[in-house]
This record gives sequence, C-alpha cells and structure tokens, in this order.
Amino acid sequence: MAASAATRNAEALFESKNVNEIRQIEARTRRDIEDKKLQLRQLVGESYRDLIEGTSKVLDISHTCSSIVKNILAMQESFGCLVVDVSSTLGNAQDGKEFVRNHQLLHAMGSRVKYILDTPEVIWGCLDSQQHLEAARRLLRVHEVYSHVQQAFAADVAAKFPLLSHQWPLVLKFRCEDTFLAWVLLAAVAALQPWVVLA
Repeated sequence: MAASAATRNAEALFESKNVNEIRQIEARTRRDIEDKKLQLRQLVGESYRDLIEGTSKVLDISHTCSSIVKNILAMQESFGCLVVDVSSTLGNAQDGKEFVRNHQLLHAMGSRVKYILDTPEVIWGCLDSQQHLEAARRLLRVHEVYSHVQQAFAADVAAKFPLLSHQWPLVLKFRCEDTFLAWVLLAAVAALQPWVVLA
C-alpha cells in the first residue's frame, strides 16, 4: 500500500516537474535521508555510550560493595581474634579478678604517688602566699600518705614508680624549711606584739 502511494507520488512528480527540478528534489531528499541516518546513528550511539557508562558504573558499584563486604568480614575476624586474645590474657575468672585487682592496686598507688609528687609545688605555693599552716597540713598529710604507701603496697608495685624515691627527699627538706619560716613568722609577730611569748 505504501509502495503504491510512493509510485503515484513519483508519477505525479514527473508529470508536474521538469528533469532539473526532479534532480534537485532527489538531491534534497538524499541529503534528508543522510541527515536522518546520521541523527539515527548519533541517537543509537549516545544510547549505546550511556548503556556502556551505566554498565561500568554498575560494575564499579559491585566491586566497591565486594570490597566493603571483605573489609567487614576482615573486621569481624579481627574482633574475633581480639576476643580470643583478651580471653587468653584474662584466662579463667580467677585470673580476670587478679588482673582487675592488680589494675586497681596500680591505680591506687599511682594516685598516692601523684599526691606526693605534687606536694613540693603545693607547699611552695603555700609558702609564697605565707600560708604556713596550710603548708604544715600538707606536709603532715604527705607523711601519712608516704607511710601508707610504704606499708600497704608490695615492693613490685612501688618499683613501678621510681620517681617517688627521687622526690621524697625533696619533700623532707620542706619540714625544716617550713618549721624555720613558721618560726621567723612567729618571731616577727612576737616583735610586733610583745605580749606573745615564744617557747
């Protein structure tokens, strides 16, 4: 049916147009056909390129997902090994309690050692601000803490804090200095107030 319509159109064209006009129409029609072919190729080509890009993106997503799954599995294995390491470190419940007890002892010893190590700075601050009574209190407290450290903790725990043996003689020097400064202060007060009697 389309062929007969095209034949009738061609016959009508030959009846109404001369040869030069028909050749121009043919050339224009051929150009239109070539343009349509080119547009069709471009359309198919772009769709094909889009298809290829979409496929490569899907493949990239697939590879990324696979690597994420592998990393998660590796993390799970690492966590499993960590649990095994911790349980082997702690051993049975008794070993775990011993571990916690040792940690608590170490923490208790550390806090007392810090108190002793901070004492010279605190005492100097008290002496600079002429708070001799507070300096004497700190000195009495630090003696109590030191004697408690010596009695309550084993030698192997105390050996983990070697700075204590270096700092303690410095703390002992304050006993003489604090006593001397307190005496000077009392003497100065006595000089200002004659009714104060120094023993």
